[in-house]
Amino acid sequence: MNLELAFIVSDVCHEDNFESFAYTLGLMVDKKEKEVPFTNASNWKSGFVDVMFSPKGTLVCVPFGEYNIAAASKSSTVTLVSVNETKQFVNIECAENGSMKRIYTTQEGAVRRDVRKPLNWESSVDNYEKLLSDCVKAFTGKKLVEYKNQLATRYSIR
Repeated sequence: MNLELAFIVSDVCHEDNFESFAYTLGLMVDKKEKEVPFTNASNWKSGFVDVMFSPKGTLVCVPFGEYNIAAASKSSTVTLVSVNETKQFVNIECAENGSMKRIYTTQEGAVRRDVRKPLNWESSVDNYEKLLSDCVKAFTGKKLVEYKNQLATRYSIR
């Protein structure tokens, strides 16, 4: 299986203000569509984002791209993680209280960017599934696999 996904996590539950949070990231949310099974985060659909809310945080499956996580991190911590196993690509961007806390990018085994010290959950960038699961758990209190049988809220985006 080729793992290819991107997500944004926040240590704040944005269930009541998701559209505003998404806007600060640079996502233009059209409307809340429906709830869908969150069986596999890599099943991202074009034109939509799937969102999981927990009491401790928010997990947003997004298309690969650039997001303004620093702007979205006012009074919180927000992280973007992008992984493409085929290209051996990992990108981590973390912001806290409006400032970048960490930037790390590796592609095909070569480190492209490594700004500031690694984050607590960033123990292994060679094991993509562990990296993703540890990140999600650090922000939402649950490992990625724990979301498997839950419903995600789907929003259409432009």
